[in-house]
Amino acid sequence: GAINCLATRGFPTTGDSGFPGEQNINDSLATFIAEGGTVYCCRFGLALHGGREEDLIEGVIPAHPLDVQDALIHYARKGAIINSTYMV
Repeated sequence: GAINCLATRGFPTTGDSGFPGEQNINDSLATFIAEGGTVYCCRFGLALHGGREEDLIEGVIPAHPLDVQDALIHYARKGAIINSTYMV
């Protein structure tokens, strides 16, 4: 999930897709943010993949893993649609 929040993805250069659809989630997140949505990215997941906060799509909010869990509980109770991705 943290990889999908990076603005520095792409092949052969940043922003390019190595295959059709590679950047679909990144583009969808950028559109969602532009339309007023809120996107959180787990700092732990970001660090696991070697990502930096400076590499995030503009508007993505880096958060502590426990803050991500608290946000999930808070917004779920309010009836929000939540798209969570976890990699094990």
